[in-house]
Amino acid sequence: DLIITMYNVGDMDPFRFSKSVKKMCPEIPIVLLASYSRLVHSKISGSDTSSLDYIYYWSGSMDLIIAIIKLVEDRMNADHDIFNVGVQAILLVEDNIRYYSTYLPAIYRIVLRQSSDVREALNEQQQKLCKRVRPKILMASNYTDAVELYQKYRENLLGVISDVGFVVNKGDAPES
Repeated sequence: DLIITMYNVGDMDPFRFSKSVKKMCPEIPIVLLASYSRLVHSKISGSDTSSLDYIYYWSGSMDLIIAIIKLVEDRMNADHDIFNVGVQAILLVEDNIRYYSTYLPAIYRIVLRQSSDVREALNEQQQKLCKRVRPKILMASNYTDAVELYQKYRENLLGVISDVGFVVNKGDAPES
């Protein structure tokens, strides 16, 4: 299950909505989509987003929706697939919502295309296995979460993608 909510849609603001959902169903991931503007950015930055799992700026591309679904699946399956099957992972560390809203779909396009190219030469059962063992994408939006993910999965990390300029702790303001 996954809940995707939009900013400025309906009577209840997405922050109150996500808090009420998390009280009832804490395990369901909640994603906020918002179109980018300075006003929306400042409202999101000034709000309690702790009950939201992810926030993205929506540019109208369906690639972002696919990336969101894949990222949630990767997060849910990471422990099993990495520790039990030996799947590798790529860690994306980015605190800027605009940037990771762009990077994530691009990374998934590349990884899925590469997996698809390999699968063409395999039989049907091998194709299913190959699809399952594509590299998992893990994302952190602050240094603390990035280090935690790195420590947990470091034996199976293919690499880390980062601009090396990010907040230290979740909830801290990004540096300008």
